[in-house]
Amino acid sequence: MLFSIFGATGDLTTKKLIPALYRLYEEDQMPEPFTILCIGRRAYDEQDFIREVRSKIEGQYPDWEAFSRGIHYYAMDFSDESQFAAFEFYVRSQNIPTFGDKIYYLATAPHYFPIIARALIANRLIQRGDMRSKIVFEKPFGEDLETAKAYNKLLLESIDESQVYRIDHYLGKEMLQNILTVRFANKIFESIWNHENIDHIKIIALESETVKQRGGYYDRSGALKDMVQNHLFQTLALVAMDSPMGLSDALIKNEKVKVLENIQISDEVIFGQYDGYLSEKDIPDDSKTETFVAIKAYINSQRWRNTPFYLMTGKKLSKKIAEIIVTFKDANCFFEKGQPVKNILKIEIFPREGIILQFNGKAPGLQAYTMPMKLDYCHMCNIIGNSPEAYEKLILDVIHDDASLFTRWDEIESAWRIIDSMSNIKRFEPLYIYKTEEELMKVVSEKWKLESVL
Repeated sequence: MLFSIFGATGDLTTKKLIPALYRLYEEDQMPEPFTILCIGRRAYDEQDFIREVRSKIEGQYPDWEAFSRGIHYYAMDFSDESQFAAFEFYVRSQNIPTFGDKIYYLATAPHYFPIIARALIANRLIQRGDMRSKIVFEKPFGEDLETAKAYNKLLLESIDESQVYRIDHYLGKEMLQNILTVRFANKIFESIWNHENIDHIKIIALESETVKQRGGYYDRSGALKDMVQNHLFQTLALVAMDSPMGLSDALIKNEKVKVLENIQISDEVIFGQYDGYLSEKDIPDDSKTETFVAIKAYINSQRWRNTPFYLMTGKKLSKKIAEIIVTFKDANCFFEKGQPVKNILKIEIFPREGIILQFNGKAPGLQAYTMPMKLDYCHMCNIIGNSPEAYEKLILDVIHDDASLFTRWDEIESAWRIIDSMSNIKRFEPLYIYKTEEELMKVVSEKWKLESVL
């Protein structure tokens, strides 16, 4: 197997891709022999690059020496298509096994996608019909609907859809994969999963970090394109989709597309920017890019009539957390003592992986007082060894030609159409400059008229 990574000097490669490939190697899941060809624009000596990568990886890697013998480094400016002829010659002339899978992973900013893809096709490194040759795109696929369409057209003019993998690593997370099982394998949930029983649903993905060294990319994207267009909309589609006719990849994605095509964004959108963003590296002094967004949306379907979905994501907040909170409507309660709470189903994605169900029961004692109770399932506690990381699962799926956890073109097209339409809303909404999470959540709570946002 030849696994080529464009953008190999970036954080994604050192923090996610190389560790994921190492774990696959350690678990005997890597096809042998293998070569990991790291392509970057910096002039590294190969051994210096390998040492640099290892210095940035946290944890114990007892088999690193053997694994790293499969890592090679190639310096080139991949924004210059003329350099790919020499790259093609290098690949074919070196002692690199190219039989078996040839996977090209684009861990770069989206504006490099068409340049690299066009050059790979022109130099016959990936060709239509060669199902061993695959190209993987990091999210977001495109910078808006127009560019995404152009990228897709470029690809499908020369290669097959089955050779294209548009990655959204959220879909590789254990609890995202658990959503459909929890919903459709349990009568107690699916029978009440509708507007008659559910008051509202919140999908939350908050980060404590700033943009760090990604200012140049982030300022072009903002929270809408970096998180909502992919992670949050994909999560929403899984939560809200109707039951598919079967569990095939195509049938599930068909139902997800129906959700994405029927999302209606309300005017109650909140945009924020953390205090100090303008001082970050590569950020213009007058930038209006949002680092936080809170969206109130509806889905135009019989199942979800008038049910609000609240989507929220942002940077430089108090902690990193990702979860789905399903709040059910009040019961018609005749108990006079005690205050029944709303039933809540919480699916925890990060940092804890698990499911919590809040319900009402009788308090201990002689009186009929109600009190809140919880059922708590810890997914992490049931895993022997380390939980597989999202990228580990997704890379293995690419190797095995399994696209079920990757996004199909019509999903991406529908998501970009919504994001593009939100640019009109953004022009007329204030940009809140926030110093603390507390002050920001107060703004959101007042706007949405919710007692509790988190």
